[in-house]
Order: sequence, then structure tokens, then C-alpha cells
Amino acid sequence: MKKLFALALALLLLALAACGANEAGTASPGAGTEASPAGPEESPRTAVRFQTLTKAAKCETGDLYTYSYPALELNTGSQSGPALSRALNGALTPSEDTLSEVDSAARAAYEALDEAGRLDWMGVGYGFQRRAELMRCDGRVLSLLVSDSSSLGGPHPAGSGFGLSCDFASGELLSAEDIASDPAALSEKVERYVLDSAAENPNASAFYDLSAFAESALGEGRWYFADDGLAVFAAPEEIAPYAVGSVVFVLPYSELDGLLKPEYLPASSPKGGPGALSIGAGIEGAALSAVLDEGGVEFSLTASEEVTDICVRRVAMDTDGSFYPQQTVLYLSLLSAGESLGLTAAFMDSPLYSVSWGAGETRLIADSGKDGSLLLLEP
Repeated sequence: MKKLFALALALLLLALAACGANEAGTASPGAGTEASPAGPEESPRTAVRFQTLTKAAKCETGDLYTYSYPALELNTGSQSGPALSRALNGALTPSEDTLSEVDSAARAAYEALDEAGRLDWMGVGYGFQRRAELMRCDGRVLSLLVSDSSSLGGPHPAGSGFGLSCDFASGELLSAEDIASDPAALSEKVERYVLDSAAENPNASAFYDLSAFAESALGEGRWYFADDGLAVFAAPEEIAPYAVGSVVFVLPYSELDGLLKPEYLPASSPKGGPGALSIGAGIEGAALSAVLDEGGVEFSLTASEEVTDICVRRVAMDTDGSFYPQQTVLYLSLLSAGESLGLTAAFMDSPLYSVSWGAGETRLIADSGKDGSLLLLEP
């Protein structure tokens, strides 16, 4: 099973690399997710592994700029899994149109240099980065919030983004018309909710073009499924100054009765209390394992009760000493009581990863700094 799964990941990455065959590309380190054979009494389980692909656009003297984007490896155990992977990875791969603004800006800056300047060119200040955050994955839908950052040589990157939602049964991307029992009524409900919520927002006085945004809030790429509701969002500078950042409005599922088709409502409530996961050395006997960093430390997260929505993220330390998520690296829909998730990851003086589960429990994965023992710390 492990060899077959590793082969599937290799084929996926080769296919993605072929999309940019005229550009140099490397994948970030990390092996795929390996699932133990499921017995007849085991609950269905979904695992999503996030990889980052980094490539370079070329110029006469080397790399003009680099761009990166996520690729997903899915293990769903369902017939729709391959279609789901193709749909999501196809949408996550940046097109030539997406990169055209960065490409034009970088080439203009490069061509304006003399020969010596071109030899010293390193592409500093130019590039493209795409990230994907898993917002909901419950066997009915898989929903992502995708964030793009384009560095064009200016004082700050240009930000944009889009939502992606897939139907687990069909493996197809969903539109607002697909999910609505009554598309017109749903659109009207969302528009009114956005306007009412914006009026109560602390940044209300800074908003602009709000009516136009509210009217088109269910347009392509403007919405996604969150754990607690249907979310619509505005990119930086779309309805507020850059300093405000993205603005998100989440309409609770409790207010969408009769407006959303029943198959797109959450199937059940998240499970797993504050002490539901513990950490220990080694990965022997793990129900599922993943390598986050080659050559890292092997450890397991073990469930003392049924736990859902386990999400491992890469984190970074902010200037005030707090930690913020950088990128989702692994999602697992379920661990039954007594089961473990085996991980191999690097450790430094400050935590590099966090794990969240259930209805919002989050812990930093840390080295104790004493005897090599590992800890789950409150963030």
C-alpha cells in the first residue's frame, strides 16, 4: 500500500510539473501521506496532503523571478477521489494570464538594466506566491480559500484570492447555482447579510463600493464553505484600504435553512475536546503517517476519544511572540479513540507546526528543550 501511494504522489507531481515544462521547477521536501489498509470496521477517512511547488521563469542570465503554488494529494477512499484531485490541482496551478502582470513587470525592470546590471539580476522584489487554506472537508464538500500575492517591485505585494469548493460525490467544482435550493433567494439573503454585517464592522467607515460587492458576492471564486457557514470575501483594497486586508462575511448555516441544498450542509458537529490529542515519540502502529520534513523527528498524535478535523499547519512567530499559521500541510478527517497520526517533522527553538482539531482546539507542536520530549502547547 505504501509503495502504491508513493507512486500515486510521484505521478501527480510529474503531471503538475509537465504543465510548466518550459520552466525549471522543484517541489518542496516532504513525502506523501501513507494510509494503513482499512479494515471492514474502520470509519471512512479523508486525508489531504499539501505540497508547495516552486518554479522559475527564465531570462538570458538565469532566473527572472520565482513563483510557487500548492498541489494537493488526496486519499478519500472513494471513486470521486481522482476527479477531485484533478479539479482542484488544475484550479490551483497558476495560468499564464495569472502570471502575466508579474512577468511583464519583471521583464521591464530587467530589460531596463545595462549588461552588468542584468548579470547581477536576482529577481528581488518580483514574484508570485499562491497559498491554499482548507476551510471545510467533511465527506460532503472540500472547500479551499486560495490567497495570491504578486510582488511587482512596489512597496507591498498586490493581494487577491478566490474560493474553491468541490462536491465529494461527483468530484466537480461547485458554483453558487449548484449549491442553492433557490439561487435568487440565496443571493438576496447573502446581499442583505453582507450589508447588515458591514454596518456593524469596526472598519465600517472605511468601506467603499460595498453595494456592488454585496450584489456579486456569490460570483465565481468569491465564496467558500467554512465550518460554521457560507463565507463570502473581498480581497485587499476591494472594499477597504490595503491596511484593512481581506474582509470576510460568514453567513451561519442556521440562517440558510431552505436556501442551501441539504447535501451541502455539514453532516455532523466537530468532535474532540481540549485533551483529546496527546503527543508521543515514534510512529509505530500509526493509522496514518506523513513526512513533513525529511530527516526530521518521528512522533505520533494519539486520540483518547473520537476526534474530527485534525489539521496540521506550518506556523511562524510574529513580532509580539505570538504564532500565526502560514500554510496548511495536512488534514485528516477522523481519528478514532486509540488511533494515532504519525508525523516526521523538524524542530527548532520555536515551534514550526501547530495542530488543530474539533471545534477550534489548537496547540503548538514543540520540543521541550530538555530531554528531547515533545509537548502540545497552548498558542
